[in-house]
Order: sequence, then C-alpha cells, then structure tokens
Amino acid sequence: MSLPTLLAYVRACGGDEREWEDRWHRAQTAGQPDSDGDDNVVAPYRGLARYEPADKELFFGRDYLIADVVEMVGRRRFSALIGASGAGKSSLLRAGAIPALRDASAPGPRLAAVRVLTPGERPAQTHADRLADMPDSDGDVLVVVDQFEEIFTLCHDPVERDRFVGLLLGALDEGSRLRVVIAVRADFYGRCAEHPALAAALQDANLLVGPMGAAELREAVVRPAAAAGLIVEKSLTARIIGETVQEPGGLPLMSHALLETWRRRRGRALTEAMYEAAGGIHGAVATTAEDLYQQLTPQQRETARQILLRLVTPGDGTHDTRRPVARAELETGSPDTAAVLEHLARARLLTVDDGTVDLAHEALISAWPRLRAWIDNDREQLRLHRSLSEAAAAWAGLDQDPGALLRGSRLDSAAEAFRPGDRGSPAMSAAGDPGAPEPVRLTPLEHRFLTASIALREKEVRTRHRTVRRMRFLTAGLAVLLVPAVLAAVAAVRQRTTADRARARAVAAQQTALSRQLAAQSTSLAATDPDLSALLAVQAYRTQPTREAQTAVYDAAADPLRLQLNGNKPVTGVAFSPDGRTLCWSEQSTAVRCADTMAGTVHALPATTAANKEPSRRAGTGTGSSPNVTGLVFLNDRTLLITDELGGTHTTDIITGRAQQLVPAGATPKFVAISADGRTQTLVNQPDWQTGRPIGDPAITVRDARNGHTRSVVRPPNLPTDAMAVDGDQLHIGSVMLAISTDGQLIATATGGTGHDQSTSLIRVWDTATGGLQATLRPDTAPTTAAFSPTGHELATGEGDHLRIWNLLARTSTSVSDSGLSPTAMAFTPDGSALAAAGDNGAVSLVNMDTHRNQVL
Repeated sequence: MSLPTLLAYVRACGGDEREWEDRWHRAQTAGQPDSDGDDNVVAPYRGLARYEPADKELFFGRDYLIADVVEMVGRRRFSALIGASGAGKSSLLRAGAIPALRDASAPGPRLAAVRVLTPGERPAQTHADRLADMPDSDGDVLVVVDQFEEIFTLCHDPVERDRFVGLLLGALDEGSRLRVVIAVRADFYGRCAEHPALAAALQDANLLVGPMGAAELREAVVRPAAAAGLIVEKSLTARIIGETVQEPGGLPLMSHALLETWRRRRGRALTEAMYEAAGGIHGAVATTAEDLYQQLTPQQRETARQILLRLVTPGDGTHDTRRPVARAELETGSPDTAAVLEHLARARLLTVDDGTVDLAHEALISAWPRLRAWIDNDREQLRLHRSLSEAAAAWAGLDQDPGALLRGSRLDSAAEAFRPGDRGSPAMSAAGDPGAPEPVRLTPLEHRFLTASIALREKEVRTRHRTVRRMRFLTAGLAVLLVPAVLAAVAAVRQRTTADRARARAVAAQQTALSRQLAAQSTSLAATDPDLSALLAVQAYRTQPTREAQTAVYDAAADPLRLQLNGNKPVTGVAFSPDGRTLCWSEQSTAVRCADTMAGTVHALPATTAANKEPSRRAGTGTGSSPNVTGLVFLNDRTLLITDELGGTHTTDIITGRAQQLVPAGATPKFVAISADGRTQTLVNQPDWQTGRPIGDPAITVRDARNGHTRSVVRPPNLPTDAMAVDGDQLHIGSVMLAISTDGQLIATATGGTGHDQSTSLIRVWDTATGGLQATLRPDTAPTTAAFSPTGHELATGEGDHLRIWNLLARTSTSVSDSGLSPTAMAFTPDGSALAAAGDNGAVSLVNMDTHRNQVL
C-alpha cells in the first residue's frame, strides 16, 4: 500500500497520521532475514537509502551538526545546508534535524507542521499549495527542500524556476509563518548566485556539511548495531573508519557496505570477514548491483539498462545527477518493466514512492562500473533524449499544439538518433548494428511527439516544393512577357549612351580649345604682366589640364606671385578658408585683410570695433585703443571668426563684410588662443605690469568661443609662474598661450628666459581635459608663435628668423630657414599639406609639408 492510500484510510478512521506514517517508513526499512530466518528483524543500517524521521533511533554521529541546524532554523527564516554528494545532507535533515525541531521540550522555533519536498521538473506548479497553505494552529510551518539542485538539473524553464524561488523567499516577508531550509549540493551552490534575491538571502544563513570525523564515524558504525543487539568487531570498526575518512562523500557507500555485512551476519557479531565478503566500502554497491544484474534474463537486463539510464541526468560541466521520474515514463512497451523495478527496489538500488521512481543514491552512478560505462557510452544520446522528453511533455501540456513540435537542427538530431518509424524492427545501436542494445527506448508520448514533428516537416517540405514550382511557372511566364520590354529598354539605353558620349566629346573639345587659348594668352603676357599671366595659366589648367596649360603653369611658377601686405605691419593671425581659395591675415591693431589666392585680389574687412562698440583699455598702454586681433578661424568658406587679445569674439562675412558679435571683449587683457574649428578658446591669466607675475593662480581657462561659457579651468602642475619680468619699459613674457589644436584637446605654452636670456626655452604640450603634461620640447630660441596641424600630430613654431616643424609622436623636429621673415602668426591649410606663416615684415610664406620648402606669396 502506498503512503497516500494509507494516510487516506487513517484520516477516514480518525487515527494519528504521524504515527502511521512512521510505521509505514519502518516497514519500508525492514531488512532481509538473517541466517536464522527471522523475518521481523529490522536492519540497523539504511544502505544507499536516506534516513527518514522514523529512523531517528538509528541515526548517530551528527549531534553537533543537528544542534547547529536547529539554531540556524530558529535564527533565520530562510537558510541552506550545503555539502558534497554523499555528505549526508538528506539524512541529517530528515532523521536528525526534523525530529529535534518537532521535540517541544527542545530549544528552537515552535512548529505547527513540517513539510518535506523535492523540486522536480515543475517545482512551482507542483508545490505551490504546500508553500501557501497555512495550518490553523499556532506555530510556524517548516518547509524542508531536499535536493534543491533539481531546480537546475530537472527544471529547465527559467520562469518556473524563478517562480519557485520566489515562493520560497516568501518566508522572508513580514508576517510570514514559513521557515524554509534548502539542502543543495556544493557544486550547484554557485548557481544560486544567478538569482540575486536568493544570493542575498544566503549571505549569512548557510551551514556547510563536511565529512564526519573518526569519532563521529565510530558512533555511526557501532551504535546502530548496539541498538539492534549486535557487536561490531573492533578491527572491522577501525577498517571502516580508515576507509571512509579517505573517501569524500563516502557515507552512503559505508552504510551500504554495513548493510551487506549485516545480511551476512552469523549470530550477533559483524566481522571483518563478512565485510570483505560483501565487497567492502569500495565494492559493496558494485557487488550488489552486479549480482542482481547477472540474475536477470537478457531481456530483463536490457529493460534494467533502459530504466537506469532514464533515472540519470548527464552533467554539463558538473557531475551526473539522479533524475526522479514518474512510474508511467518507464512504461516503454517492455513486459518486464514491473518485474525489473521490483528486483531493483528490493535490492535497494531504487526507491519507488507514490508513483515516483528514483535512484537510492547518486553514489550508485559512480560506484557501479557497468552503469558508469552505460552513461559514458551514450552520454550524447542521453542529452538528446532529455531534450526530447522535455519537449514532448511541453507539447502534451499545450494540448499537442503544432507550434510546440520540433523543427530545424533539433528535429534532425532527434530523428537520426531515435528513428520512430523503426519501433517494430529489431533494436539497433546508433551505429546501426543489428542486435546491439538500444541507446534509449521512447515512451508512447515521445514516439507520438517525434512522429508528429517529422510529419509536420514533411508537410512543410511538400508545401515549399509546390510553392517553388508555382513560382517557377510564374517566373517563366513573366520572362516571356518581359523579353520584348527588356529589348526595347536596352535599345533605348544604348541610344542614350551614344548621345551622352557624343555630347561629352563636344564639351571636352570646347574645354580643350578654351584651355589652349588661355595658355596662349598666359604665355603672351608673361613678360609684361606676370601676375595676370599666372592667373590665366591657373585658369587654363582648371579648365582642362592640357599639355599647353601645364607648360604655362610651370612657367608662371618660376616667377612666384608676391602679395605685399599693407603698411608692412606685423601679422598677428592668419587663416585659410576650408576650400583653400581665401587667405586672411590680421595686422597689428584691428586690420584684417583677405586675399583671393586664385584671382590675386586683396580686400580689407571692417575694423574690429564694428563688433566691439566700446574700445577697451589695453594693458600697459593707458590708451583707449581697440585690442589687437590674436586669432582667425574660418567657420565655413565665407564666415571668419575673429578673436582679440581680451577674449572677445565676433564673426564676419568676408564677402559682404557684415559682422556679428558673439562674446564682448573683457575688461583686462589676457593671452588668447582659439582652436581651428572655432569652438574652443583658451585664456591665460593676465600679467601684472609691475611684477610680471600672473594675477591669481597660474591657470588656463578653456571656454566656448561662441558664447563665452567656461568649460573647464586647467591648472597644469608645472605651469611656470616666474617667467615674466619687467626690463625698463619692456614686458618680457616667458609663459604665454601659443597654440591650441583643431579639436581643442591640446594646448601649447612657451617658456623662455627673461629679458634677452633664451637659454632655458621650453615648449610644453598639455591635455585640456586633465591638465596632464603630454610633451616637453626644447626650441633653439623662445617661440613667438605656434600652430597645430589638423591631425594634432605636428606642431609648427616660429623661432626667430626660421620655422620649426615638431613631430609630437616621434619627438623629432625639422628646421625651415627663411631669411628676412620673423614669423608672428601661422596656420595650416585644411588638409595639412601646407603651412602659411606671416612675418613682422608683412609678408606671408607658404611651406610645403612634404618637402619643407617655402615660397613667399
């Protein structure tokens, strides 16, 4: 009689359910009769089976650990017992902790009920009622979740798993009357961290179950025998203790070896000879299993193999685990199933409880070589079968919805491995050898599921073939109709292409004639009007690069064009338009002039005061003049951004001369630089005229040139503060802002000796975001101006009467001599191929960055 049936009768008769449940468990633990034939003798050891609450009188050696569990359950509403397979977690909870917690006289929480469960494949669906139903009496309900790792090995639905964990963690809710203890195998404890709430609940609420010590093992061996009136030979006790201490997870092996020794007893003594006859701790399980296997018929052996393989889940990076299954799943059509199950259960290799079949212990997997070999040989087949079983169960749960059938590669693998159409043929292995054992027999549900999946695939293939045939017929018909249209379109395209080519040849001929005419005019004017001759040569080449145009350009280049800037005043800023056609420069004070590099014409822009309505006082002069222009940047081909030495900015249209103020000039002078993209402006603290020191902390302000908003204040740790001095009426500045990169990420400052001492000149390159020093360069003399290339990899500096090009990546430099030119402002062309340097004599020099040769414009 099953336990639920028994309890139903007890409830109907008004009996004590707990008493009759204990009686039922004691009846299940009854051992085989000894040599004297006493059928009523109960075995003092449980073998591979776990100890149940009814076995508390036979459970010894864990007193200290039982007390720890009781204390932990009383302290925490959610806790965990962690240990390796075979460490005795299940027996500790069932035969040790549960009886101790039920004892009303013992310390610990007051319990109204104790419920023991294992998760299974659908833990939330199966156990939701047991986790929600509260008894009417006072006290808490203790829920013991044994084999908690089944939520990972058997439950493959993440939603179902999360729901079950959420139900268990409900014990932590305020007002909850649940207390939960989970027993989890140590190699699955890390997977608990996949659930943050579960990991948090286990932070300080877990207890590790380690191996039993020698004294504890002695109690576990001797005291159950003494309770049964038996004596264990001292040499046997010492041998079992020595072998078990060295065997991790060896408690079920020890218990089974003792059970088999007890079966071979003679009188009251358990001897070492009996222990050896049973196979000892390392051979008792294998001996029991192998003896049973050899007693079966060939057909029964294959059935036993099929049953045992269904009870194992192959590990994926972990050890193989047992898999409890419903009794119905083992009905695969073999007439021997019931008899084989009875043999395996009687040998205590399996447990059959309430319609569920399970291995007595996972130790059987590793202790029986034959089972180990079966698993290893068919491991991939077993994984495929587990996937098929789960999919078939889901299909059945969805009322055989076609959408839940297998498809694609999963169906290909399953069909090849299990061949549902061959169920009536002789069993075949995966290799196709007749008579070889089948890897797995399919249940009727699995067979129907796989057959339906294959049938659906074949139907879809036939449908696709019909669709392809229809599409082919349709395509052929369309092709017949499209042929005339395509031929007409091809003819039209050919005619248009012919006309386009004729038109292009005519245009090219006209351009060639015009180019040659312009080149001839350029040659005729070379002696009388070289400037116009050069312009005509350039226009001839741009019209069509004929041989005559190339010759005219080369002849004009031999007599370079020179643009003399108005008044020979020092140039303070220079910029190229993005299209390279316009070059603008600023002279001392507010004059800004622009030259058309193609036409050779020069025009002046309106004075800076057009944008700055009220002139500011310049530092050190005491006059009311307008501030000098210090930076020019093209925002596009027509719009020029102009910045002055006081930090003011405005834009001017170089064609119409219309100006728009962006940021007014400041009240005090500052040293200013602006990035080539016109977005970033930097200012250095002004120097005090009397002391030559910066006013305030030495710092560089980085702001938006378009609205004046400060982005950051950079205080480089090595920014010099002692490089400014007064020499008579001359202010010598040894630390000024020289240049800023196009993207505003780098700035360069120059440091030199005061007065005429230039022996300690330095150039430092800083990161505007961090204030970190990126490079330190040593020029020949203190630089007067500098400019970054568009990439930021080169820095050009003006040093006396020559230029120097610094490679910031390689830390090398190249000097470009230019007698008669002292650079005061520089700018790279947009593509970085050339550098325009303006000098204090009013001339502009263009340096080729590939050859480092210069040409005066």
